[in-house]
Amino acid sequence: MSNAQRTRGWVVTPITMAALLAWPATGALAQSGSDFLDKAKAGMTIRSSFFERTKPNESGPAAEAWGLGGWIGGETGEVADLFKIGGNYYFVGEMYGPTDGGGNFVLDANQNGYSVLGEAWGQLRLGDHALRVGRQRLAYGWALDGVYRFFNRYDGAFIGPRDVRAMLPLNFESATVSGKFANDSVRYYGGFA
Repeated sequence: MSNAQRTRGWVVTPITMAALLAWPATGALAQSGSDFLDKAKAGMTIRSSFFERTKPNESGPAAEAWGLGGWIGGETGEVADLFKIGGNYYFVGEMYGPTDGGGNFVLDANQNGYSVLGEAWGQLRLGDHALRVGRQRLAYGWALDGVYRFFNRYDGAFIGPRDVRAMLPLNFESATVSGKFANDSVRYYGGFA
């Protein structure tokens, strides 16, 4: 791995280190007078996954691993109520991974941790209508305040994040449009992935 150090299954890149070191400085950006910075959001998600599978009568290879990972990222505020950018950097570290236990969707095929720029997108918004282009997670849910119904959510069963067992959600290079009109009584979503 060029530009990276490997330490007990963890992949530490310059981007990860810079993000972690800059994290405390985000409070200093408060009230800069620019919506681009004042309305920016940053966050981190940590998750852990352990997976173990054996085939009946040892008829096939076992899969076993434990990883700790997640993502760090955020998005800017809008420039002139029109444009913003965002992204997430994903990482997984090996906590336990026997060499013969691959194929588990927690670690890579060689039972090592990994990191990747998972999302990077730009969004153009005109009123209640938005166009988002780039590498993004497709997980849309429109909930009505105080109301829960199954049909209030976009059904992404075929193209959604599907991150039930894998450590990181699926992302797609795509262009999406979304919005609402008629006093918020009609909402739409479409795109190309």
